[in-house]
Amino acid sequence: MNDSNGKGEGTPSPSRIPDDLTLRGALGILADYAASPVLREEFEQALLENFGMKDAWDRLTDNDRVAFLEYFVFDRPLSNWGKPPARVFAESAVGLSDDTRARFLKLAAGRLDYYVVVRSSEGGVVLREVGGGRELSVADRQTGGLLEPGEVVLARVVEWDGEYRFSGVINRHRREDSEAFAERIAAFKTNLGPDEWEGVMRLLPRNIWLELKERAGSAVPPELEEEISSLDDGALMESARRALREREPARARAMLEKLVERNPASFEARFLLGSACLQAGDFGRAERVFRELSAEREGHTPSRLNLAVALSMRNRFEEALKEYQRCLLTEPDEELLPSILNGIGYLAGMLGDEEQSRKAFKEAVKAAGDDADALAVIASNMIQVGELKSAEKVLRKLVKLRPEDADIRAAFGDVLVQLDKPSAAVEHYR
Repeated sequence: MNDSNGKGEGTPSPSRIPDDLTLRGALGILADYAASPVLREEFEQALLENFGMKDAWDRLTDNDRVAFLEYFVFDRPLSNWGKPPARVFAESAVGLSDDTRARFLKLAAGRLDYYVVVRSSEGGVVLREVGGGRELSVADRQTGGLLEPGEVVLARVVEWDGEYRFSGVINRHRREDSEAFAERIAAFKTNLGPDEWEGVMRLLPRNIWLELKERAGSAVPPELEEEISSLDDGALMESARRALREREPARARAMLEKLVERNPASFEARFLLGSACLQAGDFGRAERVFRELSAEREGHTPSRLNLAVALSMRNRFEEALKEYQRCLLTEPDEELLPSILNGIGYLAGMLGDEEQSRKAFKEAVKAAGDDADALAVIASNMIQVGELKSAEKVLRKLVKLRPEDADIRAAFGDVLVQLDKPSAAVEHYR
């Protein structure tokens, strides 16, 4: 194979593959390729990305291993190919017959998606794609008799030898709220469009695992669990809001998790849950919540603004900047404008676009007026991206607005020192 683009490294060279290969055998071959020495660095890097350590494999449960392998094989692009291992194998494996290669290509094309169970029997199950309407008849004796009509499942359906089959793990959504859940997913899918939806689905196995671990690591104290159980939805919402106002994100999050469990279609409850995650520093979960809400209500600026914040806190500056810019297109409320423009100024500065940064900061200061809290955040971001002269002007105004605020005076003094004005800085350090 031509290696001029650096893609020859890791080319699969399997042993002879029989013509009567079963789906289970094919999945085993892909798993062996994923765990082979040629992909060891990629495999370890993926473990590091998801579990924080390259040697995490030995510490995973069997279920975690299955879920991780499926994500790695079908969804995570290899750095030197730009495609997941299943696609690389199907396109590039040495020695495959044309027929076998075609079968692996169809297998690699399988995508994770949400489906509603239409009919179920011991011989298989008929699924309808949520938000798409396409129906698939899946041949699976093990699963068919277990799934119930009306419930929503998250599964990867693949084609093998002319039949649709499940590739592995199936996540079932509780039947009692499946209709509302399906409506949410359909709206989310429609608003995103096929390409963005496919990207979301690629990350979903990983995100599900992370979310389960997050929840497992943040167990609710028994006394709080008892309090939550005793409250109706209205009281629970009010208590959660109060906890957010009082900067008690763990308490707020526990309440909102329960509220969302009771009312999975509640936009307000999910928005507040995302806010609690932001406040708690769980930016990954916050991103997932606000991405879904932004797609569900495309013109809801607060959700998109919080999505931008979460992305920025995860150092995904280019993505965050695009979301901030999209906020401006929705004609946001005046009270949100300083935050949006400030975010654009900061991220443009971090990405080296000084002109856009200065312009956005200037507009942010104008929009903030005499709001000292907003101005303080703007000044802080100006300092971080090196806009010291602009920060000096904002801090000078802040000193007038809050002359007794020692932190503002100290920040002003620091900026003056950096601008080679030590004598002017002295009075602000007193």
